[in-house]
Amino acid sequence: MNCLFINKILNGKLKKLEYLNLALNNIERIENLEGCESLNKLDLTVNFVGELTSITNLTASIFLRELFLTGNPCTQFDGYRKYVIASLPQLTSLDGQEIEKKEIIEALQEYEIISKKIEEQERDYAERRREERLENLKRMHAREDKIKQSGEKITDEIDKEFWQEVVPFSPESRVESHNMIQRKKHQTDKPKEAPQPRPLFAPDGRPYNINEPKINFTFEDSIDESLGCVKVLKLNVFRHLDTSLIDCDIHPNYVRVTIKGKLLQLNLEDEISPDNSFAQRSRTTGEMILKLKKIKQDKLNMPIVEREIRKTDNKPTKTTRFLEFEEQISLSEKLKLSPEKYKHEQALISTKSRKNDKNFVDDPEVPPLA
Repeated sequence: MNCLFINKILNGKLKKLEYLNLALNNIERIENLEGCESLNKLDLTVNFVGELTSITNLTASIFLRELFLTGNPCTQFDGYRKYVIASLPQLTSLDGQEIEKKEIIEALQEYEIISKKIEEQERDYAERRREERLENLKRMHAREDKIKQSGEKITDEIDKEFWQEVVPFSPESRVESHNMIQRKKHQTDKPKEAPQPRPLFAPDGRPYNINEPKINFTFEDSIDESLGCVKVLKLNVFRHLDTSLIDCDIHPNYVRVTIKGKLLQLNLEDEISPDNSFAQRSRTTGEMILKLKKIKQDKLNMPIVEREIRKTDNKPTKTTRFLEFEEQISLSEKLKLSPEKYKHEQALISTKSRKNDKNFVDDPEVPPLA
């Protein structure tokens, strides 16, 4: 954070900050660093620290080991190094020089005497600073009067006088030099010309294809159940972009989408019906989809939609087979049902007469067998 014309340290609540570089700024007092608990190195090179007693605000920074105050007015004070070493015993290096144990002992022994000298020198420096501020205000008012007389312009004479004037090195003189450079630069810079509007149509009336936002998109033919043959335009819009920043304008021969003031225009080969077209946006991905209905519903020119064929195994299916048996019925019943079908079975069944035994006696009283 160097060369930023910072005149006061604020908001020092960074607990894990270990190194803070504030070189080449306009800081006059060390303060508001109590919250930087882990501060290990502090660089305040070439600032305007004249209140050396403000160094005691760093006593709470117990992890502070390196401190740089080179180029500050306080380094010209008599007893500066001993006062800092005695006030901050946790330091191991001051202005790039290692602190020895002998220096710490001497500084602690002479601390009371040195602190009184430092306070007297601070008061003298504060008086000089008040005089410098008053003189600076007088010079600034005189310079502004000359600029007003010249018509709010910094002439070569005023510019030369400013840079040749001898002034003390102070925060005010540093800021004045920066402001003078900026004012001179703005005065010499030419005003930027307004950009010419981009042509949207060719001389013959054909709309140009324009992609100012440089977003990815797809444009293809499809079939919609309700609209029929349509052209589908998908825009990969940023997910967190508010929909109010998107504007769609559909015409019979072109479509125009404005995204955050940048234009996307596409020429259409087929004429479409703007009244039967619509746009919608995905809530999850943020994608913008435009379905543009064609006036000529020519399905022959539409791409063939391939059906998904479910993969099946070519293994033969196993089936269980059972033996079939006819119901057992008598021959008489079979003949009644189908005489011709069971005729051969009847032929197999034939009765043969058996010869009587020699000892057989035919008794007429015995009834015949049925």
